[in-house]
Amino acid sequence: KQRRKRWKINLRVMLLDNPYVPMTLRSGIFVLSVLALALAVSVFRQSSEYNGPEPITQQPSTIMAICVQSIAMVYLVYITYDEYSGKPLGLRNAKDKVKLIMLDLLFIIFSSANLSLSFNTLFDKQWLCQPPSETDTTPYNGPICSRQRGLASFLFLVLLMWVMTFTISIFRVVERVS
Repeated sequence: KQRRKRWKINLRVMLLDNPYVPMTLRSGIFVLSVLALALAVSVFRQSSEYNGPEPITQQPSTIMAICVQSIAMVYLVYITYDEYSGKPLGLRNAKDKVKLIMLDLLFIIFSSANLSLSFNTLFDKQWLCQPPSETDTTPYNGPICSRQRGLASFLFLVLLMWVMTFTISIFRVVERVS
């Protein structure tokens, strides 16, 4: 019991007091955002350049991924710079810090919506990731579908990392303010 209690205290201290935890999480989000952006651009380009019997319509998941991940990367650079070069929380107005953390919540909302759209695209019967049927005129396209599955996977990981970062940031602010 004592070992478990000590382990919990050490984990709590590491997550709430170590200045490298938010930077590590935000760096992870940045890398995953770059990968998701690259996959979204790849799906967008391949579906635009498709020369089949019917043109492939662009899906909202790729367009939203391009928009959200591009803005997220700029925000991540800014928030990381602000955390390490700005005033510490005791000298800074807590409301300003909470406003920045609420932007994390905004990215969680948009990432969640983007993940939902990405799964919708994967299982849309009128898009090209479903096996063709007799009545379906849209052909199955393996390379685009594999990239779309990768995009959904990376968007899930990005969302998970945003939630972890948001949770730790909230606990850090509450710890410092109280």
